[in-house]
Amino acid sequence: MKEYLGDGLYAEFDGYHVKLMANSKTMPTDVVYMDPYTLAAFQKFIERIIAQQSEEEETKDVLE
Repeated sequence: MKEYLGDGLYAEFDGYHVKLMANSKTMPTDVVYMDPYTLAAFQKFIERIIAQQSEEEETKDVLE
């Protein structure tokens, strides 16, 4: 099953890899395969971004 994520990005799971496809689900211009270790690292990266944005928002609220 291929799922559209937005901004021309599609994702598919083959049971081991997450496959990211750019610009088309049938004829993508670029493809990235993330194994479980790479996917875990990517998830941690996203978690750090979310935490940082949350801290920045809290700081902004305090300063206002």
